[in-house]
Amino acid sequence: MDTTYRWIQGDELSLLDPIFEYYHWTKLNPFVSRALIAEQDGKLRGFLVVQLFPHLEPLWVTPVALGTGIADELAKQGIDYMIANTQGWQAMADTPHAEALCKQFGMVKVDAPVYRAVTPKE
Repeated sequence: MDTTYRWIQGDELSLLDPIFEYYHWTKLNPFVSRALIAEQDGKLRGFLVVQLFPHLEPLWVTPVALGTGIADELAKQGIDYMIANTQGWQAMADTPHAEALCKQFGMVKVDAPVYRAVTPKE
């Protein structure tokens, strides 16, 4: 049995909707998702999703402006933008202040097996 592999994107991602619904996974955003699918005899046999997931980071404020509310307002406007334009997002909080901002805006820390890969530059 021959297996074919091909990339799908945009409206074609709806091919995966029944599987996502069955597992109660968040629906794919067609603007930032692609999937490599495996088919045999015209039937879906597997897939791998690649997502360019929207995230907020870094947030930077010059030292002379710390404590002036600039970070809070940048975070607020960034979150407002994400709410209006995305289906979900994440923020990397690598300082106590960033973590406090995330909590202030109702974000929830997730426990997830997240791994980071760095592509070497030649």
